Amino acid sequence: GDAADLVKNSKSGIIANSSNVKDITKAVEKLYAMSQIELNQLGKNGEIFYEKNLSIDCGIKKFTKVFNENIKW
Repeated sequence: GDAADLVKNSKSGIIANSSNVKDITKAVEKLYAMSQIELNQLGKNGEIFYEKNLSIDCGIKKFTKVFNENIKW
């Protein structure tokens, strides 16, 4: 789904099928086995992805670009 795509594209976590208990268990085990450095990197990856793709500033820039490309003076 959309959330899994965000996690995958941002490299900010582990993806698991929410209706599959074994899949969720494996994901939790992977996270548990990660070092603090690896976990921090996942968080940083998510932060960077958000700033580049999902933040309000990013949305305003995208909207402004589309608006300016389509406005007729």
